[in-house]
Parts: sequence; C-alpha cells; structure tokens
Amino acid sequence: MKGLKERQDRRLGAFLGLAVGDALGAQVEGLPKGTFPEVREMKGGGPHRLPPGFWTDDTSQALCLAESLLQRGFDPKDQMDRYLRWYREGYRSATGVCFGLGHATRRALERYAATGDPYAGDEAGAGNGPLMRLAPLVLAYENHPDLLSLARRAARTTHGAREALEATEVLAWLLREALRGAPKEALLALEPFRGADLHPALRRVVEGGFWEAPEEGPGYAPGTLAAALWAFARGRDFEEGMRLAVNLGGDADTVGAVYGQLAGAYYGLGAIPGRWLRALHLREEMEALALALYRMSMASPRE
Repeated sequence: MKGLKERQDRRLGAFLGLAVGDALGAQVEGLPKGTFPEVREMKGGGPHRLPPGFWTDDTSQALCLAESLLQRGFDPKDQMDRYLRWYREGYRSATGVCFGLGHATRRALERYAATGDPYAGDEAGAGNGPLMRLAPLVLAYENHPDLLSLARRAARTTHGAREALEATEVLAWLLREALRGAPKEALLALEPFRGADLHPALRRVVEGGFWEAPEEGPGYAPGTLAAALWAFARGRDFEEGMRLAVNLGGDADTVGAVYGQLAGAYYGLGAIPGRWLRALHLREEMEALALALYRMSMASPRE
C-alpha cells in the first residue's frame, strides 16, 4: 500500500505542480527579474489580473491534453480540436476566455483550422509551449516504449522547431525517471542525451549549461528547460525551487509550470505547500485526472 501511495503521490505532484507553478508565475509574468517583490504566496493579479490560484494557458492546454488522452488515446487531431476550442471559446480556461496564447500556438491553430493537418507546428516555433503542458502525456504513457516519440509528436501539433521538439523529449525522459524515483543526481546528469546529435542550444543545456543562473525566465524552449533545471538543481525542496523559478520573471508562468512538473514528480504532492494547493483553482478535478491518467498508464504497452 505504501508503494501505491508513493506512486500516486508523485503523479499527483507532477500534474498539480504544473498548475501551481503556472498560477504563481502568472503573478509576475512579463516583468523583468528584480523589478517586483519576491513571489512567495498565491496572491493573484499579474498582467491577466487573475484571482489567487488561477492559472494561464499552460494549465488550460494541459487539461485539454489530459482529457483528450483519457477519452481518445493518442489522437493529435482530437488534441488540436480541444486546443482550438480553447482558442475560440475559452474551453478549459480558468476565466472562461482564451488568454496568454503564444504566437507559435496561434499560428498552428489557425493553420490547423484551415488545413485539418494536426501537425501544424512550423519550423519557427521554438517556444516553450510543448513543455508547459507535457505532464499528462507522460502520466498516461510513462510505461510505453515509444514515450519520447509520442512526446515529440504531441509537440509537433503546435511547434516544429528542432530545439523545441528535442527539449520536449528531454523533459519527457526527466519526468518519467522522476516518477520512477530516480535520484536527483541521475536526473541532472541527463546521461542518455550526452553525446547525442542535438540542436546546439539544447546540447549546451544537456552538457550542464543549466547550472548557470538565468538572467530572466525565457520563452525559448531550451532556455525554459535550463531555467527549470537550474531551479530544480539549486532548490532543496519543492518550495525553494519554485520560488527560484518564478522569481526569474519574464515567462515566469511557464518556467514555473515546467519546474512544477519535474519537482512535483520528484518530491510528490505531499511536498507542495498546502497553502498553495488550497488556493489552486480546480484542484480536485486535476487530482482526479492525474489518477485516471495513472490508471491508463498501467494498461498501456510496456517497455
């Protein structure tokens, strides 16, 4: 029973950690590092003027992806249908309207609406959109032999740049290994990617570039991954790392969401401060989705 509880705790941590980081970072999204009081609590506000515990497009897309996986399996067209519904109707938005939409995702959704091709990401799409919503896919397919390929295909729906696709694969590996209880040192070593033929920006991350403190929370996929890894490496627990991540400013909501997925998978739900969880919008619904995705993973093909 203890083993089952720990496994569930890690998977709940990955999903809710995403949303917690999104909500905390949303409070200072777009602000330069060092120009705002340190983020420590769920106070809301920010450029979208959100209530405390409300989140942005990161969590909206993660919810769309989770529902698609549970109802249709891996179906890129259904994923894009749900993202398009979010874009047009505010489906799965915390406020009922679409906001926070990145340029690459907007271009992909408009291209999909015109062509019907779900792999609508273009080669200019090097942003962090695929990273911010990834946890549900890993929860559903963590035991699947083609997890990294599925992660890349899920990224291609909205982003087509090589570095964004490769960063998504790296994060998928990190999340899977964290869910399995890998030590932090093994995660940060990123051994399977050492010496791989990677985009130069991502190669720098894999070779340890994330140890350098970021100047600000970046929107570029390799930079976002590096910033989240820096916070994970420096933080002694979930809360300390999260504060490091979101107080970078800039694209703070997505750096927080990416850090929250990884740290939540590593530390588990019990390590996320209760005061943050109590304020989180739709917390119980996210918990139910995370557990359903975990059950789905137990029935999927295994490595």
